[in-house]
Amino acid sequence: IMLCYLLFPFINHFINDSHHELRSLIGLIAATILFNTAIAIINPALFDNIEILLTRLPIFMIGVYFGKLVYEEKTISHKAILFYCLCFIGAITLRVFKTNIGLPFWGVYQRYIAAFLALPTMLMFSAVLEYISNNMMQILNFFGKHSLEIFLFHMCYRYFFRAFHLPTIYFPNECLMVALSVFTAALYSYFYT
Repeated sequence: IMLCYLLFPFINHFINDSHHELRSLIGLIAATILFNTAIAIINPALFDNIEILLTRLPIFMIGVYFGKLVYEEKTISHKAILFYCLCFIGAITLRVFKTNIGLPFWGVYQRYIAAFLALPTMLMFSAVLEYISNNMMQILNFFGKHSLEIFLFHMCYRYFFRAFHLPTIYFPNECLMVALSVFTAALYSYFYT
């Protein structure tokens, strides 16, 4: 996540300071996927160690693009919404069937499919937010404002749980880690901001 914060000014400049933001975004994502695929083919051992980072860059780029739209309170065209809904349907179809369609690195492509799920999910969530009360918006604002702290505390708690051989994929343990992360982030916010 720190690498994304370091790359943000460059990605933001490339995408949002161009005359064709959407084309720049698509081009940058395509170049990133090609770069990732090249590393996977040339040096599979290296790719296995950094794949989790590299495959998350496209969704970060999408977030940079939409972040500007949200900040400027722009509306999204009906064509774009239709495109995102088609992406959603396609991604859901591929996720539901979970079939290896013969592509190498199918697990990696599953990450990209999940990224396409994020777009329409975000649109649907923002439509719901228009009808939510002020109290709920304050809670969501807290999560948005402190997302980095929550993430970092969550990673610390995951490390702690693993050190004591507590399974982190066990649902009650995951709920406990999330609750502890939010609580710790709230304490941190209270005392240090």
